[in-house]
Amino acid sequence: MRIDPAGFGSDATLRLTMSYEPDPEIARLLNEKDFRIAMSLGIDRDQLNEALWLGMGTSGSYVISEENQYNPGPEYRTLNCTLDVKRANELLDKLGLDKKDAEGFRLRTDRPERLRIELMTQSGVFFPLTKVAEMIREQWKAIGLQADVKEVERSFAEKRIQANEHQIAIRASDGTEDIFAQDPGNAFPSRGDSNNGPLYGTWFASNGAQGKEPPPRMKEMMELYKKAYGVPDAERIQLAKQVWKILAEELWTIGTV
Repeated sequence: MRIDPAGFGSDATLRLTMSYEPDPEIARLLNEKDFRIAMSLGIDRDQLNEALWLGMGTSGSYVISEENQYNPGPEYRTLNCTLDVKRANELLDKLGLDKKDAEGFRLRTDRPERLRIELMTQSGVFFPLTKVAEMIREQWKAIGLQADVKEVERSFAEKRIQANEHQIAIRASDGTEDIFAQDPGNAFPSRGDSNNGPLYGTWFASNGAQGKEPPPRMKEMMELYKKAYGVPDAERIQLAKQVWKILAEELWTIGTV
């Protein structure tokens, strides 16, 4: 048997659609950093690892492996990516999500209904991503979040992504080992079909001519990425580390194992 030590950070990442618009309440929360941190802190990655990776995976963020020259530092593997139910609940309470229904699930702030977060997975992929989503759904009950798991056929999923209709897609972060050697879409929004913000991806790909202008922190990260082309290797490495630091700190994508 051969164990393949993947250089990318996670076989199952939660790609938050940062440019999501259909439901203003969900859009607002996805753009709250503390909400993203709370969702991450509510995931028991060690349980996922034992159940679905047979204990052979590495729990943490989706940052590339520590052996990679672009890795920002070992501390970013676990930054806001370890189970902490108490802190997650505190963050959600401070966001005004302190009211719950009879079953203990948090209510929306705009109307007295249960807050529901959709986790979209694709059928027919190499890894049981739907099982990952279902385990996260059970784990999030401890922080009062209702997750609705929706497995869809691949072409339909791609249409939803391009239409900016999905909330969170669960995919692998493969290809992020070298974000300069290929399209960086699995690391950050770079195209109109990027899982983590298609409107921002369109903006990036068109140099601002189309799509939706990203928030300042994302624009900063994108500028660092573009600046890294055409510079000496040492400077490119440092710029790439800054890109990964921002990606890890902002949690636009949440890694698991």
